[in-house]
Amino acid sequence: MSTPLIYLVAGEASGDALGADLMRAIHRQNPGVRFTGIGGEAMQREGLISLFPYHELSIMGFLEILPHIPQLLRRIRETALDIAIKQPSLVITIDSPGFNFRLAKLLKKNFLTAPIKRIHYVAPSVWAYKPGRARKTAQLFDALLTLLPFEPPYFEKEGLAATFVGHPVLWEKQAGDGAAFRARHHIAATAPLLLILPGSRRGEVKYHLDLFMEAAKMLPGFSPLILASPQVKETIRQNVPEATLIADIGEKRDAFAASTMALTKSGTISLELAVANVPMVVAHRGSPLSAWLIRRMILINYASLVNIAVNQGIIPELLQEHCNITEITQALMQLAKPEAMDKQRSQYTHALDVLRGHNNEEPGIIAARTVLALLP
Repeated sequence: MSTPLIYLVAGEASGDALGADLMRAIHRQNPGVRFTGIGGEAMQREGLISLFPYHELSIMGFLEILPHIPQLLRRIRETALDIAIKQPSLVITIDSPGFNFRLAKLLKKNFLTAPIKRIHYVAPSVWAYKPGRARKTAQLFDALLTLLPFEPPYFEKEGLAATFVGHPVLWEKQAGDGAAFRARHHIAATAPLLLILPGSRRGEVKYHLDLFMEAAKMLPGFSPLILASPQVKETIRQNVPEATLIADIGEKRDAFAASTMALTKSGTISLELAVANVPMVVAHRGSPLSAWLIRRMILINYASLVNIAVNQGIIPELLQEHCNITEITQALMQLAKPEAMDKQRSQYTHALDVLRGHNNEEPGIIAARTVLALLP
């Protein structure tokens, strides 16, 4: 009997991390499983050979995707053909719904791939906008793995088996070494550091970097520290003063531990900062037309998961037109007060408990067990 082959598809850094965590957990429970598909550096370290560079699928915004549609459609067809040829036991798509939902639709229509069970990891945010996507998800997939405890009921009522596994970020146990980071980069032990996180995509860096750096200049006594992923590091280096410290993403935990507070774009990174107990301001901009479209559909009051969990503005959020030098600077100066930082840190605890739900096991273990139970 041949060993099971699982086909995974991840299209951005967060999905790559989820995929790698899932692969490790599956191998612990069943060492004989083989993997193939599309993924980044983390999944490749676990043995995946990617069909093509996964960052081709990482495009932000409703309108920003339009020029890339022909290329994405070609990659969808290429992936579907690869799945038809390799005939895996399961297909697991991770986040990136713009690509993965179209892929699932193609797989479902093809008699060669229709019998292969399809699992999607990371539920569409139907609680935030477009609740009708729950039915569409149920029509395309055989099972769903969700990161948040309140998500399964939205999909179960549409007949889709949904399992809350949890967000791996919330189970991070390894603390960074702030003192070692400061020593490596010749930073005084007591020097205030502002961690700047403009994003991991070029489009995000375009919208955020200059604004964030200008706001940082207005914050007296703080030195800026930028954390950059490989795909944008050179772009950042070309657009900031030569003396600016730019740390590699591999130093993330140590950089978190070394930082006094952070200015970050919206996204999973804000959850990572909260888990690391770093006070922060979230500021985010995108295409004005994309923002207008989102606002017509949005059902929630906040953008950051920490705020969403308790429906309270624990973290200051400056979105779109509010993402400007004046308002960012004011928010940073307010947060820079020791009592403000202490208050935000104390409020993290309850919000993170809500997001963890009642799970006592790590997400990868639950996800792996759910996946392996679906093997034919």
